[in-house]
Amino acid sequence: MRLLLILCAALLAGCGGARPPVANDLLDGFERDPLWAHDSADDHATMACEAGEAVQGETALVVHASRGTRGKVLVRKEVDLDASGLTGLTLAARTVEGPPPLLALALRGADGTWLESPPFTLTPGWNRDLAWDPRGLAGWATAAPRIDRLIVLITPQDGDCTVALDDLRATGAWRWRSDAATLGAVEPPPAKAGLNQPLQLAFTLSWPPDLRAAPAPKPGINGRLLRRQVAGGAWITAPDGERWFQPAASLGGGRYAVRLAPDHAGTWTLEPGVEAGAGRWQWGARAEVAVSPQAASPGAVRVDPVDRRWLSRADGSFIWPLGLNVAWAGDYTPWLDRLQADGCTALRVWLCPWSNPLDVAGDLQTVNQASATAIDDLLDAAAARGQVVQLCLAYHGWFGGDWGRNPFNRLNGGPVTDAREFWTDGQARAGFRRLLDYVSARWGHHPALLAWELMNECDLAPRYRDQDLIDWHREMAAHLARVDRRRHLITTSVSEPGHLAELWRTGDIDVVNVHRYQRDPLRGMAAVARDATAAGKPGWAAETGLDWRPDQALAERDGNHLRQALWWSWMHGLAASSWAWWWDLQQAQGLTRHHAALARFLAGEDPRGLALRTVSAGGPGCAVAALLAPDRGWVYAADPSAADPANGSPQLPAQPFAIDGLAPGTWTVERWDVLTGAVVETTQATIADDGRLPLIAPAGSGEAAWKLRRLPALTPAISLPTAGHSR
Repeated sequence: MRLLLILCAALLAGCGGARPPVANDLLDGFERDPLWAHDSADDHATMACEAGEAVQGETALVVHASRGTRGKVLVRKEVDLDASGLTGLTLAARTVEGPPPLLALALRGADGTWLESPPFTLTPGWNRDLAWDPRGLAGWATAAPRIDRLIVLITPQDGDCTVALDDLRATGAWRWRSDAATLGAVEPPPAKAGLNQPLQLAFTLSWPPDLRAAPAPKPGINGRLLRRQVAGGAWITAPDGERWFQPAASLGGGRYAVRLAPDHAGTWTLEPGVEAGAGRWQWGARAEVAVSPQAASPGAVRVDPVDRRWLSRADGSFIWPLGLNVAWAGDYTPWLDRLQADGCTALRVWLCPWSNPLDVAGDLQTVNQASATAIDDLLDAAAARGQVVQLCLAYHGWFGGDWGRNPFNRLNGGPVTDAREFWTDGQARAGFRRLLDYVSARWGHHPALLAWELMNECDLAPRYRDQDLIDWHREMAAHLARVDRRRHLITTSVSEPGHLAELWRTGDIDVVNVHRYQRDPLRGMAAVARDATAAGKPGWAAETGLDWRPDQALAERDGNHLRQALWWSWMHGLAASSWAWWWDLQQAQGLTRHHAALARFLAGEDPRGLALRTVSAGGPGCAVAALLAPDRGWVYAADPSAADPANGSPQLPAQPFAIDGLAPGTWTVERWDVLTGAVVETTQATIADDGRLPLIAPAGSGEAAWKLRRLPALTPAISLPTAGHSR
């Protein structure tokens, strides 16, 4: 979220003309301001503007900080401040409850420079003289012309504490760099809606001629990226009393929209507003929406809160995304229809220079509204078909062969000359954070959004050091996690297992995403599963294929490789199917029939809460992988060499094998035809104390699948909540 402030004499004095800033001028009064937030888990800090504590204005910001395990609470506000002539900051603070904490003030420059005061020790009552002069700090001269964050650091000392903050002032010459807007016509959402139904409140915004507290330079490189594309917003109040400020995304032509998908039944209220200058806000008429208990969608996808190996929807239902890439398509409707007919629930789509770019011919000052509208339509159409979309925001070629079309390139008005600087340059990082602000404001409400993918195959992008790329992902994932209210899954992707393993240890990266192009799909899916297991996170292969080169990939005509990759991905406990890359080949050859067969096999299955393990074995002509619990099992046998067209289709004799580790008792054993997704044989078997079940891979292709179920089932390893609604 990047909402900006303006200090403007006409708004303060009620007349035209500019005035110089006065000494000790108010920088922030902590009034009813949606822009303050904290970087801490909610169980470590809470905050609100409250009356009764103010020493200036009507309210003060009251922060409850837990000593917890994080040590300190960072209270922040995104700004756009020219502090070139600033000589100092002052703050009023009071310990309301608990032992006095240490307080510090900090500023962050748009170039990434961090400037922090020495700690203040609070005395009883209001401390009105907490003062700091940052001018002597290293980096001040270069950071001061563009400060993008105001910060108060609260460090509890001997236990939990509550602190009131008020009357933040700045001395010397300084000015807000940004625009004030006027709220126009408001288009309320419908008065009635269903649960998880995408809604929007739209309004128009206009900007008067600039009136500033000091002469305003022309927008620099940093200021022109996505200028005014996120502005204004609305206070949203849910039926349970939860309240937050939701930023608005530009729809073009002066129209903006606040979007949400209500996840509780009851009355929701939305109060639109926009910053009108000098820290003041203009508010529009409040809208109300009566949300019925009838769900329009199962809700957003998340890592299952109980069994974190898998995914679930907001209503508690299990989802195993089954699909493929349709990275670019002029019209997604035929693809969605075909995928729906074949039981697929997911697709992966790119934003790239040749398909739905958010820039306009390499310029990212405004958003390409035709592209953004196409993604709007795609998400709505996917939701109508019960499908979800993984949205890839950038790709490695943007920094290689397509660097000439990259809006961060200085030749296109961006901040950097060398693509390797993209990961480290402060202006480039600030610009990409604004891109994340925009996509979150535009699509972060949508239940059809499966995951944000920050970068396709980031390990192939040029950089000076691997650490630069990892640090960039850590910053961007954390920023997106903060601004995306619904907190969709966040991932990125690499081209090979084992690459940049530290990425997957980044706390706000939710999903391990490794691409596999190799002729043995069994080894490929096993490698992806190892990376996911090592990270302790769900994982999948969002691109798979016989080969990444089209002439090699097109050698696959019968879909053996695609089919085996799909089945091996389930048997290795991945959280979604493998995602085939050559979608035009899939269409031409009708290969999504293999997705349909697996969809029928998995219909109604829910592996959450089971003590699962993957076992595998292989021999000449036959490999087996099984996903097993003591009382459940899924087994798949195939000849991996048959996935390579160069090997032909060998005919194999029947081959016996055994599954170990099952609970003794009576079991139902179903053998499935993996080409049709149909049961071909059902038997009962008695498993002895040795836990061994003998099976036979049939003669011919040797390919088959089995479902195993003990009668009766054992007590689940994990007790899962019943389907319901959670935030």
